[in-house]
Amino acid sequence: MGSCPFCEETPMKEREFYRVGGWYAALDHRPMAKGHVLLVARRSGAECPVELNHRALNGLDSAIAEIVPLMRKHFSVANVLVASLREKHPHVHWHLVPVHEILRKKWGKAHDVREGHMFGYLGWLEQRKPKDPLPYSELENDVQALR
Repeated sequence: MGSCPFCEETPMKEREFYRVGGWYAALDHRPMAKGHVLLVARRSGAECPVELNHRALNGLDSAIAEIVPLMRKHFSVANVLVASLREKHPHVHWHLVPVHEILRKKWGKAHDVREGHMFGYLGWLEQRKPKDPLPYSELENDVQALR
């Protein structure tokens, strides 16, 4: 396996707004929706955390409990989806995706769905995300507000 973008924290440092214990959080530079956060298990020693075990998941509940209220307040959303989509990068990390009501309604109308079916919603958001990373200048205000 090549270098892990999550173990090499430097590229994400400017987008990081949370770091406690074994976790750090940063805004995704290719967001599914405005405010899409990556919650990443910090490397412990020489090992890249790739297994969903007690060591890698320690403190996850606290990290989510602290970050989600920040996201709800700053991005004015009622719900945040939490998913582990580790197909491309096996390093233990979670996607926290704000459910913006306007996008959810747009998706629901296009697919004749009024409630639920969040996996379909995530897939729809994935197709809409930018192909190229957003420049930090587009994320800077949100990063500063979340810190």
